[in-house]
Amino acid sequence: MQKPELSEKFFEVGPQRLANIIAGYLEKSAKNGEIELSSSSDIAANIFLALLRSDAHLKCLTHPNYIISDSEIGAWVEYAVELFLKNINYRQS
Repeated sequence: MQKPELSEKFFEVGPQRLANIIAGYLEKSAKNGEIELSSSSDIAANIFLALLRSDAHLKCLTHPNYIISDSEIGAWVEYAVELFLKNINYRQS
């Protein structure tokens, strides 16, 4: 890698920033009794993002001509959110 500082900066202002925002939201929700976290909010946030990224994300990165449809994205996101909410014992008020 020729410019590791550029990669680190990208990670900090992109993926890590998003994970931190989600972790903060999860932590607040846990304190309010809306969810139960079996791990740290940081781990939970990164697991949630991994669920959203999916195999399609890797295909988009490795296959330049691969195009995912809106319906495929919608189905994947819906399932990932449902799976995650079940795992954190979300209580709808």
